[in-house]
Amino acid sequence: MANSMQMPFPKQQNKNLYPSYQVLGLMSGTSLDGLDLCLAQFWQTDSGSWKFTILAAETEAYPQIWEQRLRDAPKSTAFELSVLNLEYGNYIAEKCKSFLEKNILADENCIISSHGHTVFHQPQIGLSLQIGSGKRIAESTGKVCVCNFREQDVLFEGQGAPLVPFGDQELFGNHTACLNLGGFANISYESQGKRIGFDICPVNILLNFYAQKLGLEYDQDGKIAESYPSSLPIIQALNSIPFYTQEPPKSLGKEWVEEYCQPILRHITPELAISAITEHGAVQIARTLLKSGKKEVICTGGGALNCYLMKRIQDLAPQISFHTCSHELIQYKEALIFGFLGLTKVLGIDNVLCSVTGAKHDHCSGDVYLSVAKDFPI
Repeated sequence: MANSMQMPFPKQQNKNLYPSYQVLGLMSGTSLDGLDLCLAQFWQTDSGSWKFTILAAETEAYPQIWEQRLRDAPKSTAFELSVLNLEYGNYIAEKCKSFLEKNILADENCIISSHGHTVFHQPQIGLSLQIGSGKRIAESTGKVCVCNFREQDVLFEGQGAPLVPFGDQELFGNHTACLNLGGFANISYESQGKRIGFDICPVNILLNFYAQKLGLEYDQDGKIAESYPSSLPIIQALNSIPFYTQEPPKSLGKEWVEEYCQPILRHITPELAISAITEHGAVQIARTLLKSGKKEVICTGGGALNCYLMKRIQDLAPQISFHTCSHELIQYKEALIFGFLGLTKVLGIDNVLCSVTGAKHDHCSGDVYLSVAKDFPI
């Protein structure tokens, strides 16, 4: 059953003797490179700040049939989408069970927190839809499952995205800015005593799309982009898209890419498209970093491993210092934070910031599903 009320959480103890909580966070991004699973332990210190340890993490690459089904989801009928929601929930559940069975550090009381896979994101009409039935996940795994984090924020007139800045604030508050380069680039930082965050521009959602036209999963190290000249008229056209002059709160979705970016890139080769997208991304990201006034940045997401993209950002914003972080954190920070969002939902703590999304007020978002097969204390 779904439940939006505060619920007690079974507490464990970590080595520091603070109450701790174990969560399996799941993330499926718009670039469709796979399902990220991140098992983490969270606890609060005496001062109330949150700490974490990543216990295990991996990416389950989508089989071709699942990648295609998720890619085609926006074109589905209502019936087909309903079936896909259930079957994708079953798929996620099987991956969770397999992951937990082979990780001996997993606690029987850990909860599952799933971002789901975004099919539609049009907050301007009150719509943001993520599939992957939380009820199916809970029933199949026998664990509490938290999901559907974006819908409530949209109902409160927010963008429903980005949601990661709350985790940035609570888990990475010692960094002046947090930049993530995933399907879309997004950033969060403190400004005038409030956390703000917003999407910057498309990155891997387009880079991977054109790399796959060349029979590659992605442009490794940015070698294709570096090898082909950038088309100035294409880059200027991309930079002229109205989104880039809008003030936050603002967010991006696949529909926006199809409406504004694809027509500009339609008549050029995949190689030239990759080159243009990379340079466009570097320009917009560097411009945003410079405007933020922040000098030190932690950078995560698959794009952080794109050497040429990172070089171009650094070329355009040489005063920015990028902090080195572990490969594990680069790859799994979003899954980690969605795990944290699930935990805070169960604990009844506001986990969406109106200063980021533009909602009417901060709120505690997520749907909670309990397995009827397991006696969970509530």
